[in-house]
Amino acid sequence: MECTVLVETTKRQKKKVITPNTPEQDLYLAIERGDLHDVQVLLERGVDLSYRLEGWSPLTVACEYGHEEIVDAIVNQLKNDEQNNKRKQRVSDRLNYVSVLETLNDNGDTPLICAARAGHLDICSLLLESGAYINQTNQHVRQTPLLVAVEHGHMDVVDFLLDCGADVQLTDNIHITPLYAAIKARNPPMVQRLIQAGCDVNLGSQDHAPLFLAARLKLLSVVQMLIKAGCNKNITIKYDVTPLYEATFRGHSDIVEFLVNEECDVNKTDMYGVSPLHIASMYGHLNCVILLILGGADMRLRMQHGQTALQVAMEMNHADVVEYFLCRGEDILSKPHGSNSLKIIATVFEKGHKETVEVLLRGCANLVLLHYPRVTEMFCNNKHLLEMLFMSGIQTIPGVLTVPKLHPKYVCNPVAAKWLDEYHKKPRSLKALCRIRVRRCLGNKVLCLSKGLPLPAVVKDYICLGDMYGE
Repeated sequence: MECTVLVETTKRQKKKVITPNTPEQDLYLAIERGDLHDVQVLLERGVDLSYRLEGWSPLTVACEYGHEEIVDAIVNQLKNDEQNNKRKQRVSDRLNYVSVLETLNDNGDTPLICAARAGHLDICSLLLESGAYINQTNQHVRQTPLLVAVEHGHMDVVDFLLDCGADVQLTDNIHITPLYAAIKARNPPMVQRLIQAGCDVNLGSQDHAPLFLAARLKLLSVVQMLIKAGCNKNITIKYDVTPLYEATFRGHSDIVEFLVNEECDVNKTDMYGVSPLHIASMYGHLNCVILLILGGADMRLRMQHGQTALQVAMEMNHADVVEYFLCRGEDILSKPHGSNSLKIIATVFEKGHKETVEVLLRGCANLVLLHYPRVTEMFCNNKHLLEMLFMSGIQTIPGVLTVPKLHPKYVCNPVAAKWLDEYHKKPRSLKALCRIRVRRCLGNKVLCLSKGLPLPAVVKDYICLGDMYGE
């Protein structure tokens, strides 16, 4: 029967026909309300349970909403209908028959997957007791109920499914395991539960191992669990990147420290010859640089294009990292850095890396300053660097700075020009001359060797140009 209402418009009255709901539509409304009585009435009247509203069957909707009694009523009705249909089927049809509890909605989900995703433990139990298959996957993305429950963080459902025999190794269509999903969800207790269930701690996804993902996400507790469970510490992805490399790249020093202490390979390079130490130097992660070197990282390793870690830090203007290398006794003009050191020094000046230049002036008395682009420009426009240059003992100072007649033409900064004129007019003090002599004796290892000199700290600081005037 139809009912009509009159809708007033500015022009004339129009008749709008409203069609009443079908029994199937009423069933969905009753399920949404959680009205068990109305559902039972509709079931007794023979409502069509195969009807789908926007791709959802009545059972999957009830599972998603978590109405246990309604799920029980629909399951019983479906099983009764199933028994009646089986009596009418031929033997060949029975062999291909799919249980009503495995019927999928248009999203490819079974009722059990819907219940697991929503975290309805009692409904999961009811469905399994009624004969649902615990490992039935989603039709499209191949996710199991266990994987879905892990992704949504339902620990009680995960516990239940594992206790009921869910396969902890089944993966989805891109080979993500429940363990990988738990790590991705940043859920350490879930990870621990899956490890206890016997999952393979080296299987994660088609791209990454579980340890690699835990290192990337800075999940130290998970990294510790995986190592304790016996995972491969040096497992790599397709680019030969290890978990230690990834943690270093991200600057996760706590994880780097743990992996180094677990004796991971600190010198394992990627497909381009880049080691964890190169990466730490490239991104300026000083703490990681220190941990890797203390853990045995080889400072002589070269990347595919020939740079050492020290040279990478120089190119990227990470002055604190450069200073640490110099303090450990690295000489930028000696092996393994010597072969392309002049090119790297030129790059530092070309890019205007003032901070790195300052460190080089302090630590390298034999620094070579040839006619690099922008060398003269940098010193002529920076009084502080100009002072350091003349007090460092370096003997390759550009001629335009040592010949007073050339100063007006090149030194445009008035403050720097004034200081330079005064410097050339006054004789250097004995103390300044002694400093230059000591620095030249120490060569390019001033920052390293000065620490062992039997001198007061203030004198060492004076030698290293920390206090340029010794005041």
